[in-house]
Amino acid sequence: IDKFNVSVYFDKQNNEVRFSVQGEITYSCAAGTAENQDNYQRLQNLFEKMIPKKEQEIIKEISALEENLEQAKKRVEIPFAQEKELEEKIQEFQELEEKLSGLSVQEDIVLDPEEEPIIETAEEKSEREKIYNVDDNDYQPTENDNNDDNSRPIQR
Repeated sequence: IDKFNVSVYFDKQNNEVRFSVQGEITYSCAAGTAENQDNYQRLQNLFEKMIPKKEQEIIKEISALEENLEQAKKRVEIPFAQEKELEEKIQEFQELEEKLSGLSVQEDIVLDPEEEPIIETAEEKSEREKIYNVDDNDYQPTENDNNDDNSRPIQR
């Protein structure tokens, strides 16, 4: 014979008095509070109808879960059909990542080979320096500079 603990509590959410029957699982049912309410019959229905019904539902659920587990075990044993394709895609992805990581390094100076550098004349330079009051460290190439050596003069 199974042992149950039966208690009575007020369910504030539903605004009603309920019986709680606790065994391995807790069950509950409404309790009558008006005169001539047959609480014995309510508890008897809980034990004879509701608990066996819940037990059958749980048995069905366990059976379904066990069946799903067996199907999952069979699926795990089947080799992945696209394994080779996946490996190829991963390799291709890694190669692209390597190429992209090389592109992220940028040069400080980017020269367009089709574009000739703008060279200002000594007259343009002095005019610019008058307008913008530029100091000697603001180097701009002039026509007197060596065209193939775009290096800055050494400042001392």
